[in-house]
This record gives sequence, structure tokens and C-alpha cells, in this order.
Amino acid sequence: MRVTLRYSGTLSDLARLDSLREDFRDIAAIHAWPVDLLDREAPARERAGRTLAPPLALAGLKVVVHPQTDPLWLTFDESGVLTRLGSYPLGQASTGMHKAQRLAFLHQSQASIQTSIGGSALHATVVGLLDYLKRAYVHDLQVVDETGYWDSRDAAALRRLMDAR
Repeated sequence: MRVTLRYSGTLSDLARLDSLREDFRDIAAIHAWPVDLLDREAPARERAGRTLAPPLALAGLKVVVHPQTDPLWLTFDESGVLTRLGSYPLGQASTGMHKAQRLAFLHQSQASIQTSIGGSALHATVVGLLDYLKRAYVHDLQVVDETGYWDSRDAAALRRLMDAR
């Protein structure tokens, strides 16, 4: 069973982005989780005088809470909207003997993280992180939790659902 947490919202105060980043870096350090900081605009990519992608201005961080799942995206665009980068296939490109998937990037104003691989403990941890994010920085944070744990906080029901494999 795959379990995904989806979340979206807007940073309540853009001036507090550095505090958010510092808080979550501290949390990650305590747990020895890798962190990837995003703090500047990436230039537009160009080829043969044509712009291939618009500049990306994301600031924040990604926290790897489990080595076998996507990171927890805590990145924001210029207006403070919680934004992550995603990719979508453009098709196959032939490179000699090999075929490679061509990808394009897009902003997504909803982030997600799959927690199934780590069971109920990982899921509860991520919900706790999102709860802190909502209380401290993103007051309008919306979370869609397929397990219902975000709303109920029923740890026994979460364990029965996720750990009964």
C-alpha cells in the first residue's frame, strides 16, 4: 500500500524564511537527515539563442527524512507559495545507441511525500514536521493524508493501517 501526504500553502511572512530554514536545518541535524538548500535564482537555460526554461526562483530547503523516499520539500516561490519542482516527460531522445528520456521542469504548488516505505513511524514523523510548519510558518497549510492521521492523530489506527503488511 502506497501512502502519500500532499501539502500546500503560503508562507505567512516572507521575512521569516531564514528562520524556517534554520529551524528545519536544526531538526534535520538532530536526526542526521541530509538537507539540500535552495536559496537563489537559477538562470534560464539557453541553447542556440533560445530560452528553454524560465528562471526558477525557489528558496527554502529539501529534507531527506528517509533515504528511499522523495524529500520533504519546504521551498517557496517569490510570492511565498509553497512550491516544488517536478518533471514531466517530453518524449524519447535518441543519443547514438541509447534512448534517453527528455524531461522538462515545472513548478508545482502542491508538494507530496510518500511515507509507506518507513511505515507508521515515518508517517507520524512527517505529520509532526508538517504540523510544526503550519503552526510556525505556513498558517494556511492544507494537508491531504490518505490515512486520516493528520485529522485524527490516532496512532494505533495508523499502525494498524500501515504496519500490517
